[in-house]
Amino acid sequence: MAINRAWFDALVDDTGTGTTGTVWNKAAIAGLLDAIDAMLEGHKTWVPLLQFGGASTGWTYTATGRYARADTLVLAEAQITISGVGSAAGIATVSGLPYLAATDTSPLAQVDPASSLAGVTGAGLGVYAGGVVYLVMQPPATPASNRVSMTHSNFPTGAQINFSLAYRRG
Repeated sequence: MAINRAWFDALVDDTGTGTTGTVWNKAAIAGLLDAIDAMLEGHKTWVPLLQFGGASTGWTYTATGRYARADTLVLAEAQITISGVGSAAGIATVSGLPYLAATDTSPLAQVDPASSLAGVTGAGLGVYAGGVVYLVMQPPATPASNRVSMTHSNFPTGAQINFSLAYRRG
C-alpha cells in the first residue's frame, strides 16, 4: 500500500540557499517514504487452499481472502464455500497464507462456521502449524487438549466458513 505522494511531489526542493520554496530535502524524505512503503501492504488478496488429509481431489469450492501487513504483523481473513464434495478425506486444513508465521509464534485463527457445517459442536478454531491452519472444534466447557479436528465429513455441499488470523511473519 504505497503512500500517496501527491503532497510530496508538490513541494519545492530547497536549492541549498534556504531562500527558495519550502525548506525540504526531497531526496532524504523520499528515502524515508520508500522505507515506510516497504513496511506496509494493505488490502491485498490471497487465495486460501482447502485440503482434506493433504489433498483436494474432487472438491470444488470458492475461496477468497484478503490481508494487510504492517512490518511483521499480518492480518488475514478468508471465506470458503463448498460447492461440491470430493473424494479427498481426512483432517481439514487451509494453506497458502500470504506469509509464513514466525517460528516462535503460535497463532490461532477464529473460525466462524457461517452455514451448514455438519456435526460441529462448540467454537471453531484454526490452529497454525508449519504453514498450515488446521481447522478444529473446541467443545463447550472442555480444555484445549480436547479439541477435535474437523474433517471432510464436516463439509457438505453448501458449507461455508469465514476465518480471521493475526500473526507475526517469519
